[in-house]
Formats: sequence, structure tokens, C-alpha cells
Amino acid sequence: MSPLFYFKTAALMLDDDALFLNSFSGWLTETVPVKTYTDSKKALEKAQSEQAILEQYFDHSHFVAQSDDGDPAIDFAALQNAFDQCRQLALTSVLFVDYAMPDLD
Repeated sequence: MSPLFYFKTAALMLDDDALFLNSFSGWLTETVPVKTYTDSKKALEKAQSEQAILEQYFDHSHFVAQSDDGDPAIDFAALQNAFDQCRQLALTSVLFVDYAMPDLD
């Protein structure tokens, strides 16, 4: 059984040097799935699509309601379900971005 608030994560790496990406991501993939990009537009599209997925699963109105005494009540079953779905997706939570990308300067 995994902890309630744990979910699988992935890293996104963006660099114009494909050789660097391959060598560095090879070291990381032993512990974390890595998605590598040399095209900044594609990397941004990927990050934005994953943000939309997170917003869909973690809309607070699905988890928080008013209890009978007026205090917020958290639906832990719904919260656990959202984490389970995200765990399967291995969404990106860490970004490594080359500071000197030619098309981002």
C-alpha cells in the first residue's frame, strides 16, 4: 500500500544539446522517468497539456464540501481516486531547462 499523497512523477528536460540530454537523462531514468526535448515549443506544449490534466483532477470542488457544522469537509476517497489516476499518468513535476536556449533568450 502506498502513502495517501504519493504519486509517480516524471522530469521534463529541455536543452538544445541532444548529447547532453541523452547522457544526463540516462543517469536520471534509474529513479525517475524523463521526457527530453530539444524543441522548446514542443516542451511547452507538453507542460501545458499536463497542467490541464492536473487542473481537471484537482478541482477543489470535487474534494471539499461544507459539513453540517459549517466547517470544510474533505472527501478523502475522491482525493485518493484523483491521486491514483495521476499516479498512472506519471505527470511531470520537475523541469530542467537550459538557461541559454537559442529560441527562448
